[in-house]
Amino acid sequence: MKIETYTELSKTLPSAKMCYEQLPDEEIDKEMLGPFVYLIHACEGIFQEEKTRRENQVIGIQNAQQNGIRIGRPEVPCSKKFLKLAYLQSKNKITAAEAAERLHISLSTYYKLRTKYRKELEQWKKQEV
Repeated sequence: MKIETYTELSKTLPSAKMCYEQLPDEEIDKEMLGPFVYLIHACEGIFQEEKTRRENQVIGIQNAQQNGIRIGRPEVPCSKKFLKLAYLQSKNKITAAEAAERLHISLSTYYKLRTKYRKELEQWKKQEV
């Protein structure tokens, strides 16, 4: 279920329940309303399960972080190949796009890594000179 749909439905359900409760008894056959009552109760159950699941998920993530488990994609390590290509790029021997292509990463990721590993790159440059 899409988040927008879930949010819209969770906002609509209370008003639907209120409208159902306000229906006059004598004009509508109660048997006809049975499926609507069932639908309202089923949706309420689904929303409660989803709320509980999200709360448990937050608790699980917090526990994992407290235990030192990293959430998300793993970091890209600083390799000698990256340092060599970044050094060549800084000396205008190759372009940043070529370096990124040789590393099989996107250009934006290459720039992020170059910024992140600036200190390691400076050390590499000193070793090469």
